[in-house]
Amino acid sequence: MIFKSVFILWLALFTAGCMAVDLRTKELQSEGALPSLQFQGDEFLKKTFQAHDPENSTDRFNFVTVIAVDEWKANVFRLLTPIENPAQKIQFTFAFKSNDAEMLYLDGKSAGDSFGIRNFGTYCAKSGRVAVKKPVDTGLYLSPARNYFLWPFILRNSAAIAYAGEGLVGSQEYDKVFVSKDVFFAEGDSDQCVVWINKSTGLIDYIEFTLRNLSKAYHGAVQYLDYRETQGVWMPYEVMLIDQVGSFNYSHRFMVEKIEFK
Repeated sequence: MIFKSVFILWLALFTAGCMAVDLRTKELQSEGALPSLQFQGDEFLKKTFQAHDPENSTDRFNFVTVIAVDEWKANVFRLLTPIENPAQKIQFTFAFKSNDAEMLYLDGKSAGDSFGIRNFGTYCAKSGRVAVKKPVDTGLYLSPARNYFLWPFILRNSAAIAYAGEGLVGSQEYDKVFVSKDVFFAEGDSDQCVVWINKSTGLIDYIEFTLRNLSKAYHGAVQYLDYRETQGVWMPYEVMLIDQVGSFNYSHRFMVEKIEFK
């Protein structure tokens, strides 16, 4: 039954893969990223960065270590990741100035083992032995996990940024900013994001995103909750993966126990 569920999931992703989802607003699609929209988008990302990091503390840090329990509700999707249990305690280490990342199992049968990404390659370490390999499940899990925690600080460095209007969730108002690493179009492997900035706090509550290396049709959202000041930086201590902004249903969530910048 498990293998059948995984097969059906992969088949759905594969057959939908040719239909690339586009997170741009209708205005951005029809008129393009006008200079005024690009300027507004830049300004909003600069302001929200200052709200998250008032003293620019992250500029002097090289890494952030996050100890969290990854709790899963969507266990079929979990089978596509290196997570063994519905609730797995992990120590993550993410680099600010490169794509380097590492995850260390803190419980379960793999406690003490680790996976990592370095120099755009992947490796695993078991019983003190390091082997270089490129497991798909690690690339689809560890790199996105790094993004979820670091996006509020690194998205401002993207090449394609434009204001995407206002949004509303319940009674809370938001400013939205479209972001892509290099292009304003839904093409190739360039992922897109829409950042939802809380007008009351200036902090990011949601980020919509694509994950092209999984499927061109995939579109999800991450929600940031329980913000706490940590070494001068406002960090979320609950990070929830949901299907769309405003949803109460999550596939999995990171319940953070400790964050340390180095």
